[in-house]
Amino acid sequence: IHVIAHGMTRAQVVGIEAVLADGSVITHLSGMLKDNTGYDLAALLCGSEGTLGVITAIRVRLHRPLGRTTVSLIGVGSYSEALELMSRAGIASDSKAPGSRLLAAEVIDEPSMDLVCAVADLPWPLEQRWPVVVLLEVVDGGDGSGLPLDESVDAVVAFDAADQLRLWAYRERQAEAYGTAGVVHKLDVSVPLPKLAACADELVALLGTLPEAETFGIFGHLADGNMHVEIVGPAADDLRADLAVLECVARYGGSISAEHGVGRAKAADLHLCRSVAEIAAMRAIKGALDPQGLMNPGVLFI
Repeated sequence: IHVIAHGMTRAQVVGIEAVLADGSVITHLSGMLKDNTGYDLAALLCGSEGTLGVITAIRVRLHRPLGRTTVSLIGVGSYSEALELMSRAGIASDSKAPGSRLLAAEVIDEPSMDLVCAVADLPWPLEQRWPVVVLLEVVDGGDGSGLPLDESVDAVVAFDAADQLRLWAYRERQAEAYGTAGVVHKLDVSVPLPKLAACADELVALLGTLPEAETFGIFGHLADGNMHVEIVGPAADDLRADLAVLECVARYGGSISAEHGVGRAKAADLHLCRSVAEIAAMRAIKGALDPQGLMNPGVLFI
């Protein structure tokens, strides 16, 4: 949730130790800020999902807390308005600089808000109902000065820790809420920020045409274009709705896996966001480090 301020976890891995398929051990845990001695093995193993070796140690970069923050839930009429609101929160939305004013920017659509309110016994937090609710956390000394709020904005603001946890519950308990509705098809996708609003609108319209999608909604990390699409209704082995979502995201130049990985479930869909040449290069690396295919077979590649 703090990727906007610090970068992805992948960027914090500065050293790694792993056991390869032949039993050899590679160790590079120095963690130096500058080290251009060949291939970045830590970066290579990040996201490899166990297909190249067994990771036995890592060195990670830590970040100090940025200071007192203010959290707010704000109602908006569309994803476009959500992005505009975020950009007005004090910094450019693609900044990764530590110390930036925007610490988190999350988005929850109306169906997802309704579901979490019902399941977690939470009240609707705003005066009016909105198609999209934005959660912003800003570093501002805890006085709310970093929030783009005026008299026309429907918002609720939390300054102390207890109230902030209460507002975060509307976002953090989303997966739990959808889990109570039945078998959940979870799609973890991302799209370039300039295309997020159009893609999200198309996804909602698309899922609305699928009779098997009885309950669906979108929540996720607005600041980095990462949407979690939750679908309830199709049987566990009915992946038609899943594929429709992934194909839609691919049309917008997005990724079929922003955080959760490819695994086995999305291996057949890797071509939607990786070129033939890229997949061939990844297969070559896999073949060089694990020629017998011992490491996590079936993951990433079919």
